[in-house]
Amino acid sequence: MKEVVFITGASSGMGYAAAELFIKKGYIVYGGARRIEKMESLSGLIPIKMDITKKEDIDYAVNKITDECGRIDILFNNAGYGLFGAIENVSEDDYKKQFDVCLFGIAEVCKRVIPIMRNNGGGRIINNSSMGGRTYMPFGGWYISAKYAVEGLTDCMRFELKPFKIKVILIEPGNVESEWTSIMLKNLEQTTNNTAYEERAKGMIKLTSNLKHFTPAKVIAKKVFKASTVKNPKTRYLIGKNTYSVFLRKILGDKLYDKFFECLIK
Repeated sequence: MKEVVFITGASSGMGYAAAELFIKKGYIVYGGARRIEKMESLSGLIPIKMDITKKEDIDYAVNKITDECGRIDILFNNAGYGLFGAIENVSEDDYKKQFDVCLFGIAEVCKRVIPIMRNNGGGRIINNSSMGGRTYMPFGGWYISAKYAVEGLTDCMRFELKPFKIKVILIEPGNVESEWTSIMLKNLEQTTNNTAYEERAKGMIKLTSNLKHFTPAKVIAKKVFKASTVKNPKTRYLIGKNTYSVFLRKILGDKLYDKFFECLIK
């Protein structure tokens, strides 16, 4: 039987590109997303309308896949978005939603899929983190902290699930060609306008808007496929042209790294 792949956040960007690649390689692919109409153009994909923050949607998606296929071999937890703004100014509802999508949603999907993989003798779970899970940047506090948490969750899960032949892997993309950056910049502008942080935020918006090196989503998809299929995958795949900041932080240390960003956004 063909292996079964479940991808969350499959309506755009990395999720869509990964779904496209797995279909091309002959896998049975289910894609979950809120915007189901965005997935209809992808021939071979089995779309499921799903909000990762709603447990009933997760239950429906997993039950549908297991009823139809009896298994889930590969899970790519890709759903997410970037909430940027000064920590002080982001509302409680907004930062809780950031964690609901980027952390608790991932955890709930894993909790539903793990028993299925264990009963079937193994599987692969790929959690989409970010280079932000290993570094930091101005006004990214809520998003970055959610990604730090994803890293910790995944590390512990990898250890716990090893005896059951379930491999757990992190994908850590840099800036990707997708809607993510435009949504992030819109959030940053909205949360800092007419606040004490407005001028510095304008520097961050200008810096990000001028970035020229964005990694195509298809490049990330190839890494996801590799992590899903090689015998001994890495625990982490840091991918993209802008991931140098991870290494720069290691070299400079926190205080010099702070000064580095201070110069960039002035």
